[in-house]
Amino acid sequence: MSPTSYRTAPPRDERCIISYERHKVKHYYPTRSFLPAMTAPGGATFSLIFHRGYAIGTPMARYRLIVTAALVVVLSVITIDRSAVYDDEISLYTDMVAKSPHKARPHNNLGDALKKAGRFKEAGPHFERALELQPAYPDALNNLATIYNRSGRRQEALQLLLRALALEPGHRQARSNLAMTYYEQGMLYEAEQQFSFIIQAAPYSREAVFARKMLSLIQRRTFR
Repeated sequence: MSPTSYRTAPPRDERCIISYERHKVKHYYPTRSFLPAMTAPGGATFSLIFHRGYAIGTPMARYRLIVTAALVVVLSVITIDRSAVYDDEISLYTDMVAKSPHKARPHNNLGDALKKAGRFKEAGPHFERALELQPAYPDALNNLATIYNRSGRRQEALQLLLRALALEPGHRQARSNLAMTYYEQGMLYEAEQQFSFIIQAAPYSREAVFARKMLSLIQRRTFR
């Protein structure tokens, strides 16, 4: 057989497109999708993928396109009234508090969102309201304690943290905050005990990582 009798096969994608007379098939798209995945506002994702075997213009291809487009439109209409609510956490929880003013959790969550945004004076009343509605609420007790600590009300913060841990001894954030409250008041032995407890209870947690750093600092202060 002479060298001229060999023919180079077309590239993989090209083979999917070129129509070969001997097979008598229509033109097809390559195996990759020709349209990207589409994400509807509601969070659902639809991918318009036409695998090899769905010819352009076939009823199946048109059907998939119409159904996907219709679903995206429907989800857009359903969620359009809620889009402003989910812009950020503060607007979300403000909306929840407005709808459920007598529930503790929305107040605590709104306070937490305000605290994260550095709006501590606005956060405090929501934690206090959460505790009025549900006094035995460890998360709200811990959160309010952080506000009190920032404003110098350390004894009140200490009592809140002790209450939180009496209700939930495994609350790592409350125990870490308690340890820091002791440390900032110069109660190094008590702080060391709390940090050591965290390391033993959850050695791989982020609170344990912080606790190890603080124990090292306490040891340096102790042996000066």
